[in-house]
Amino acid sequence: SSIWLVLGKQGSGLPVLDLTELIKTALAHGWIDSLPNKIDARRYKLRFSPRNPRSNWSAVNKAYIAELEAAERMQPAGKAMVDLAKQTGTWTALDNVDALVVEDDLAAAFAKTLGSRAQWEAFPRSVKRRQLEQIYTAKRPATRAKRIAEVVSKAAIGEQAFAWDGPKS
Repeated sequence: SSIWLVLGKQGSGLPVLDLTELIKTALAHGWIDSLPNKIDARRYKLRFSPRNPRSNWSAVNKAYIAELEAAERMQPAGKAMVDLAKQTGTWTALDNVDALVVEDDLAAAFAKTLGSRAQWEAFPRSVKRRQLEQIYTAKRPATRAKRIAEVVSKAAIGEQAFAWDGPKS
């Protein structure tokens, strides 16, 4: 159902594998990687598992799929996951997130809180993307509104909502 791959860190003296190539290989077979977890000063682990059919596809992974298709490296399980994603809408679900589109409800909330939009625009692309994904993937309107309020209120004071604290030790 899943595996943990133990990897050497750069400069550790251990063999180091090409992480991008690992991810591409997983995608070709219908699998996906997760966030890394620290093991010790020289090693970390990365979980690989079959891709959840309901999970949305990022622009990075879609670009990897295009490369794999062009190189004829896609395997039947990987092709099936891509076909399913295109049928169910998970293939395009994050397009506005990846394009950093500020939808009307978020724009209106920024407009009501002085300085929040300018501060949010100053955040790195990765931060804005993470925040938009949290907002735009909310299943209920109340959850979306709550997430918008958090993004705007934190941006107003120069803080990032939904900050990731890094891998767990």
